[in-house]
Amino acid sequence: MIRELIQLVLYIFWILMMSASAESYAQNKRINKRIDLLHKLLKEE
Repeated sequence: MIRELIQLVLYIFWILMMSASAESYAQNKRINKRIDLLHKLLKEE
């Protein structure tokens, strides 16, 4: 019983970790796009 509970908690924790890393990955991609755009604009001037 306790073992199943621990497994369940670990599983939920793992899912939360995965979703958090996916979110930060998407955010990093957005930030990188903005930086690239800024860099292009600065180079053109």
